[in-house]
Amino acid sequence: MADYEADRNRARALLAGEAQAFDAFFGEYFPRLYRFVLPRVDFSVADAQDICQETLLRALRRLQSYRGEAALFTWMCRIAINEIADHWQRRRRHDAHLVLAEDDATVQAIVAALHADEADEPERRHFQAELCRAVQVTLDQLPGHLGDVLEWKYLDGLSVADIARRLSLSNVAAQSMLQRARAAFRDVFSSISEITITELLGADGPIGSEV
Repeated sequence: MADYEADRNRARALLAGEAQAFDAFFGEYFPRLYRFVLPRVDFSVADAQDICQETLLRALRRLQSYRGEAALFTWMCRIAINEIADHWQRRRRHDAHLVLAEDDATVQAIVAALHADEADEPERRHFQAELCRAVQVTLDQLPGHLGDVLEWKYLDGLSVADIARRLSLSNVAAQSMLQRARAAFRDVFSSISEITITELLGADGPIGSEV
């Protein structure tokens, strides 16, 4: 049976508040925990760092419960596993919110109008031309890759996974960027265009197609 007396001594030193013990604790266990956590959070550096930090803090708060029946690192890995599970549970809730946010009325209406058949009536042709101009001006004003991701998603038909690969992001990060892009697009479009959502939806305006 393994003897973990060195780990028990380290725990006693930490509980006694020895500064050197704290320095050694973080210096030794953070890198080891990081290597353990990183592949379990899809190699997200920021998430792995946050989980490791929280694991070490929780371990210190629970240190009185450590009895030395397993290695201190093994004991902390169990805490990390719970933190990782909580992380994915939060992420699933976040993803569900993003999926619901996908149906932005303004963006969806604009996409439908852009893909409508070319109109025969002069008024409708003018409306579609004005819409295309306003969309391009809006996309050009969006910062960073926000305009790009909207073009890729709605005009080029790329999936979220395709966009994630193109930007070297996780699927969740790409979805989050799309959400920010949609919100930014809606704000800028509303500020530069006289076209209203009512016209886009076809209730009273020139575009008669439904979204």
